Amino acid sequence: MSRLLWALRMNDNAEALAPELLLLLLLGLVAVLGSWVGSLAFLLKKLRMSDPTGDVFRIPLPAPEQEIAFLRYKPDTIRYAEPVILCHGLGANRFNLDFFDDGDGSDRRSLARYLSRRGFDVWLLELRGTGLARVPRRADWSLDDEVNEDLPTAIEAVLAESGAARVLWVGHSKGGIMQYLFQGRKIPGHDKVAAMVAIGSPGTALHHGRSVLALVYLGRVLTMFLSRIPMRMLALPLLPLTHLIHFVGRRILRVIDALDPRVLGRLFANLPADISRGVADQLMDWAADPKQPLHGLEDHALKEVRLPMLLVAGSLDLLAPPAAMEHIQERVGSEDVTLRVMGRSHGSRVEYGHGDLIIGDHAPDEVFPLVGDWLAAHAKPV
Repeated sequence: MSRLLWALRMNDNAEALAPELLLLLLLGLVAVLGSWVGSLAFLLKKLRMSDPTGDVFRIPLPAPEQEIAFLRYKPDTIRYAEPVILCHGLGANRFNLDFFDDGDGSDRRSLARYLSRRGFDVWLLELRGTGLARVPRRADWSLDDEVNEDLPTAIEAVLAESGAARVLWVGHSKGGIMQYLFQGRKIPGHDKVAAMVAIGSPGTALHHGRSVLALVYLGRVLTMFLSRIPMRMLALPLLPLTHLIHFVGRRILRVIDALDPRVLGRLFANLPADISRGVADQLMDWAADPKQPLHGLEDHALKEVRLPMLLVAGSLDLLAPPAAMEHIQERVGSEDVTLRVMGRSHGSRVEYGHGDLIIGDHAPDEVFPLVGDWLAAHAKPV
């Protein structure tokens, strides 16, 4: 009987304390969220890279109220007749190829500035809706739109401003795929590209692993409810967890292992760019059914690609494994195609993944000179 009375009294006390406990729980939650938001705001302000130092050009597209943008790095002395257009990858902006602050104020991870110092007239392209290139808020577009409109507009603008007859093209990931398609479809202006470098740009989705398919399924879910995949919104909350992500992720992903934690934080704060639903759907369809190549990547189309090409693959790249770039080497009609696989068994200091081909610790010492030397050999000296 005494135990029953004690239990009833404890139950009454618990019910009486329930509002206070709930209030304390809510206050604790608010404190945690407030601390998170405060640290996020502090880190974002601290890690944001500065405004562009080069000349900015905004070029209107045929699509109403849509544009591409360029950041130009013009050297004091231009050594080569052909300007170089650098094109970023999927879900990234210009910092993909111009990561100019490694935390110590060094721009050694910027391929754009490296090439400019070697005497190339460098034009850093941002496709529509990315970075400096504005579009209406709810605009949507496909990969085909970018290939058919953004690329010819970009090439014509650079030729008109520079006075050159042809350009050189360097693309990372999707930035290289788009040039494959531009050449394979023989879009007007394709013959004004003198040579191209594709870094981590697969020519087929047949060699992708299960991890890539998992990303496809996640993307499918997001595009069911959203007009764009919000890469920036997904990346920013990771800022306070940068060191934890680096500690855990370096054991899983090569690209994280190849980055200093300070660089990883700056990557989260600056590099992600939203992906339009149309572009995402088109690429996800390709990844989900790789036997159906993108228009322009069919064997008969690739046979018509004649320009000199340097293909750079990472030995451990999950998005663009070496076999997916060998696909291009074996099928294009060009007589000047070089495939370089970056990995220990091929003479590199380390194994390479995808993003670390251009931002990794060793990329400035191994990949950048490879690209610069190849471009210099295929450019016309002035």
